[in-house]
Amino acid sequence: MNERVSVIRGRKPIVFVASHTPEESLTGVIARKAAEAANGYAVINNGFQRASTVDVLNNRANCNRIDHVIQDVVRDEFLDPINKIVDKWSMKFSGGNSKFAWVDDIDDRINIFYIHGCGDAVNNLAGDKVGCIIGYGDGTFYPSYTCPHWEASVFARMFNCLTNTKTYRGTADGMFSANDSNNLTQYFRVKEPNVLVSSMQLEFPLWTRDVLHMAEFTGQKLGEVAADLNQMDECLSTIWEVPTI
Repeated sequence: MNERVSVIRGRKPIVFVASHTPEESLTGVIARKAAEAANGYAVINNGFQRASTVDVLNNRANCNRIDHVIQDVVRDEFLDPINKIVDKWSMKFSGGNSKFAWVDDIDDRINIFYIHGCGDAVNNLAGDKVGCIIGYGDGTFYPSYTCPHWEASVFARMFNCLTNTKTYRGTADGMFSANDSNNLTQYFRVKEPNVLVSSMQLEFPLWTRDVLHMAEFTGQKLGEVAADLNQMDECLSTIWEVPTI
């Protein structure tokens, strides 16, 4: 694939973002398949390799760091497509009046799923076969939630049922929590607050994406869950306990 960043257009306010496809095997396939299944969008970084500093001439940038994606070229290629999708649906839902603090009780919303890969060592940590780990900003003293608790709970329940695996959520302030203010999952919470955006960081262990058919299966089920979740209301949902890792 020659494109440094691929953008897939959709018809529903659901976005799948793969920040580290060069390093995290087949996460781009998961994003692409999920977008297809949900009739949503995907923004996939194919070429920027993770680095501590941005060097676009040598394809270096960490596309999960806000301070990297707001820099020239990386912003144009990777961040702007996400912003354009969000702006389009924000205008449709609110007439543009969506740039204020995130709240818990909205009907129309834009769901963004930031897709990452982790190693199978998480199975040992959990003592279980981990299918996915959700991060949405949990913190011990300074939580910065990027989606309501009920959405994370319902997502976990549905994904477990479709894949026969176990979904966990990142421990407060832990490596999977997506609590860091520089984490891309926090972009529409702290950098460009938008009441309509509900986002999660999803970590998929290697076994769920180590070969093409497994990555496609994971993406298909993710897309099915995302499409159903986007249509749900809090009043129709039940909150289940999601274990932490």
